[in-house]
Amino acid sequence: MSRGVVAGGHPATAEAGAWALREGGNAVDGAIAAVLASVVTESPLTGLGAGGFMLVHKPGGDATLLDFFVSAGGLDGRERGIELEPVVIDFGDTTQVFNIGPASCGVPGVPSGLATAAERFGSMPLADLVVPAVGLARDGFEITAQHAYLFEILAPILAREPAGAAVYAPAGRMLGHGERIFFAELAETLERLGDDGPEPFYRGDIAAAIAATVIERGGTVAGADLAGYETIDREPVRARFGGCEILTNPPPSSGGILIAYALEMLTRIGRTDPESGVEVTELGVKDVILPGEIRDLVNKVVEAERVAKANLIRRQEETAATRSLLNTARLMEENPLLLRLKELESLERLVEKVGRIDLHAGDGQGFDALLNKLVRLKPADAA
Repeated sequence: MSRGVVAGGHPATAEAGAWALREGGNAVDGAIAAVLASVVTESPLTGLGAGGFMLVHKPGGDATLLDFFVSAGGLDGRERGIELEPVVIDFGDTTQVFNIGPASCGVPGVPSGLATAAERFGSMPLADLVVPAVGLARDGFEITAQHAYLFEILAPILAREPAGAAVYAPAGRMLGHGERIFFAELAETLERLGDDGPEPFYRGDIAAAIAATVIERGGTVAGADLAGYETIDREPVRARFGGCEILTNPPPSSGGILIAYALEMLTRIGRTDPESGVEVTELGVKDVILPGEIRDLVNKVVEAERVAKANLIRRQEETAATRSLLNTARLMEENPLLLRLKELESLERLVEKVGRIDLHAGDGQGFDALLNKLVRLKPADAA
């Protein structure tokens, strides 16, 4: 590409994407190279064990949404042998509980998603796209002030295990602004992804090591969970705003639905300025914008995501909710908010079936991971 813009949470992240564009890669190549670099430079926020979505729009073509979000384990009906480990993180003016440990682990989506994107939409080999990330991991990079702050407040998580402390606090204290950090083992893992693709992560030696470690320590991610994982094509959420069509993430992501809902509300009240977006977010559950019944349902969704904790639900008990979620997905283009409420109804029916449902508290990702597990079940599995 002769022109392009790459945004990232660290200068080296953006530079990796820009490098791919300068090498003649397309926008997808740039995105993949940047994501791979972020696995190294923005490690408190993402990683090869994480998941995500990629929205690709070809000139003159349709949009494709690649879903490679993390999926909950336990497809073999395995119950977790240990509880989640709550860690309170202090943000200064507020605190938030993050649940960590083996019970919080899910099936990673990043290796599958990036490899799929490279194969279908990229123009450069994955082995080339990992080069900047490998260099950053092996040679180290400078910690920015923003990431030093993340290291500091997330120290109870990042340095909780000896392996983490060896990377983030090699001298007995968390590394700070201006110091260099290294990820030697991650460099080797990234090279494996570039050379061998995602296969080792889902059916090879890396998958075996993941499953053995998680299961041994009481988690639920087994070999069958990893082997059955695949990146899925989904229809994006579509919303009208300011005379444009906005495309964003569908379930199992909860954020896309809420974004579409907020845009729909802004359009309905005839306001498009940024300040109104904040108002809609803050006032969206009040009668002035939402009718009482919908307000109550939205409150239930928000509350469920905020206070619930993760609890594995056996595969054979998910059939009815799976069918319902798949059916309501067809309503996406007609009414984004309706889909969100239908998800709630499906979860309520699931609660009635199994007695209760616990999801990860705090960041809402447990909610998304469970939805991903439900939606990923194939029709044959739900029969």
